[in-house]
Amino acid sequence: MSETILVIDDSSSAADVASYLKDAGYEVEWFSEGEQGLDFMRNTHVDMLLSYKRNPLHLPMIEEAKRDGRRIPVLILADQQEPEQIVDCFSLGADDVVAKPVNMKILLARVNNLLRLFGKMNGNGRVIKLGKLQIDLKSHEVRVNHERVELTPKEYNLLLYLARHVDQVCSREDILHHVWGYDFQIDTNVVDVYIRHLRQKLERNSKHKWIQTIRGVGYMIRKG
Repeated sequence: MSETILVIDDSSSAADVASYLKDAGYEVEWFSEGEQGLDFMRNTHVDMLLSYKRNPLHLPMIEEAKRDGRRIPVLILADQQEPEQIVDCFSLGADDVVAKPVNMKILLARVNNLLRLFGKMNGNGRVIKLGKLQIDLKSHEVRVNHERVELTPKEYNLLLYLARHVDQVCSREDILHHVWGYDFQIDTNVVDVYIRHLRQKLERNSKHKWIQTIRGVGYMIRKG
């Protein structure tokens, strides 16, 4: 297994949780601060969110995990096993809850189960198919007409963001925010430059115009 689990937890047991999941074969990204974790989610593919309920950015992170049909499983670590605590976690959008102190074997079983279930719901969650354009989320391999397209990491993240918003207009501001992590307007044509490079690579072996310019607004990718 090589799924990536994003752990957001500032408690003393967080290091043990991250280490245990790594030993089980998962890729683990651990942040003690919610803001860092949220930025990571917006810019990098993850397969699961594991968050401590006391995280102040808990709700925005769950919303990000569920945004645009991403269907990323969310497991919440709660302080107590009390019914009110558990119900509150599920009402926030959790797919499962594990109470502290964490039993590592139970935690791993819950993680394995969620990833298995969501993998089935997402068609194994590994490939986005837009006609003859395919994006493999596990290997980051992109193919057009079965031909591999070599992309830089930033080009891949840009394509992935557009693909998750197929047939939707993405403004330059939204792209800067979600792909580059900028929360402010900057005087640069970086988005336009990367879109041009991406178009050239995608259309090298295809007549289909994958990325459309919406004048005065931004860009949109269409299913080929």
